[in-house]
Amino acid sequence: REGWYVLDEDRKYPSVTTLLKTIDKSGPLMRWAARGAVEALMENPALSVEQAIGAAFQRRDAAADLGKTVHSFIEALKAGADIDPTALPEALRGYGQAFVSWMVAYEPKILHRELTVYSDTHQYAGSTDMIVQLRDSRVVIVDAKTGKGLYPEFGVQMAAYRVAANEMIETGKLLCPTVEGEFLLHLKPDGNFEFRETHEPVEILFHAKVIWFWLQSQGGL
Repeated sequence: REGWYVLDEDRKYPSVTTLLKTIDKSGPLMRWAARGAVEALMENPALSVEQAIGAAFQRRDAAADLGKTVHSFIEALKAGADIDPTALPEALRGYGQAFVSWMVAYEPKILHRELTVYSDTHQYAGSTDMIVQLRDSRVVIVDAKTGKGLYPEFGVQMAAYRVAANEMIETGKLLCPTVEGEFLLHLKPDGNFEFRETHEPVEILFHAKVIWFWLQSQGGL
């Protein structure tokens, strides 16, 4: 896919996450890489600088693989599979327990899962984990995250998904009540979770899209 969603022969839209890469996160990234390299050197002082930096990025890739595995488990639960999270491998157990705890605490009715949403008006697309109806009858869009923290651009991502979903609902392309809010579900390795409503302006995504296309015209990111 390489950052694009091909919807049909005439429509090819950039993904929300690709567009948001234009937001400069080099400061936090440099601090993360430095911390990871130091931790690797503390564990093995015999490493060269290059090896320590490489070890930091290997940890990043391992975390990404862990996130994908956790999402596969969550998807199975959303589909109705009867899986005991305590039977999961130790590295996954806490995340599984966190998701089950969220399901028990909020009793969401899952209306759509693993849904691709797109906006013909603004010409972008993306994939969200689920649209659910909460106990207070609100219909909201939810994305699960397994990283160390929740970052502001995640809220922009959710706003973009909500706008796209509601456009699809209004034009009859998605059968669903109007989406009234967006939430991030932060699953933590200790079995706890945070369910945070976000209110970031979707206009940030629109501006990022302009910058992204300009960068592409200059040879890409």
